[in-house]
Amino acid sequence: MIIEALHSLELHVKLDTNGSNPHILQTLPPVDFFALDIKTTPNMYNGLTNIPDCFTAVQKSLSIIRSSGKPYEIRVTCAPEFVTLENFHDILALFNPGETVRLQQYRNDVTLNPLWALRNPPYSETILKKLYLLAQERGLHVMLR
Repeated sequence: MIIEALHSLELHVKLDTNGSNPHILQTLPPVDFFALDIKTTPNMYNGLTNIPDCFTAVQKSLSIIRSSGKPYEIRVTCAPEFVTLENFHDILALFNPGETVRLQQYRNDVTLNPLWALRNPPYSETILKKLYLLAQERGLHVMLR
């Protein structure tokens, strides 16, 4: 497998995942670092992904990553409608104090739905800073990208 080949070359392996396939995480050889994307609140996942019980899979993936003993970060792409000042507390409730959370600015030039992107410009720095402060108040190690 490619992960083992990279390790044999003394290279480190980072795995980025949306968390929708936890069974894959359980069958992989050990990786050195995980990055898991959280897209929205638990209640909004099914509507966003059109995958029944998608958030259950994401929760299981997060649990696997947490118990791996490897470093990880959780990324939240701050896309309007899916991550808002009003629902951000529901997203923050998913995280444990001290966890590393990277807030990412949503880019409307890279979307599957250009019409939605036209109606939803990226957040201002002011709103991103408010989200950052809310995460920081929750005791998270927060980074902004």
